Amino acid sequence: MTTQTRPQTTKPAALWIASDGRITCVEHGGMALAAAVEARPERLAHVTDLDDWQAITPDHIEQWAAQMGADAAAEVARCETCRMQAPAREDQPMSTEPAPVIVYSRPSCVQCTSTTRALDRRGIRYEVHEMTEDDAARFKAQGHMQAPVVVTEADTWAGFRPDKISTILAP
Repeated sequence: MTTQTRPQTTKPAALWIASDGRITCVEHGGMALAAAVEARPERLAHVTDLDDWQAITPDHIEQWAAQMGADAAAEVARCETCRMQAPAREDQPMSTEPAPVIVYSRPSCVQCTSTTRALDRRGIRYEVHEMTEDDAARFKAQGHMQAPVVVTEADTWAGFRPDKISTILAP
């Protein structure tokens, strides 16, 4: 009797879901998730100091599509930070859509105002989201300790950073 084993892939999953429901890519999931995935890219689950992570698979997408419809499932299956979309099927390549600049701001925040003014001067389109306590906790876990937190397609940073703003390509 011969036993066939399924070949293991070493390509890490594109998106991960935390036990609290947050969805992220490895880049925006924090150093602990990135280290765990780098060490064992074939695993579909990782336990880090901060959270339990499970890889989002095509089965998740199918279940979400059955529960809420394909369009809603596609919206759910995105990194909260970079808006990367998960493939609907294994044979489809992963796609990304350009994400706008998002500024997570606090009321009466001088650095937040300075950031939006600098973006305005450069003609860069952006969205301002009021930073919730959940957002603040997520950003703190990623090492961002002050407002605003600016999320672009290519980078994420905290505080007023004219050097970073100057690297954003205007439309």
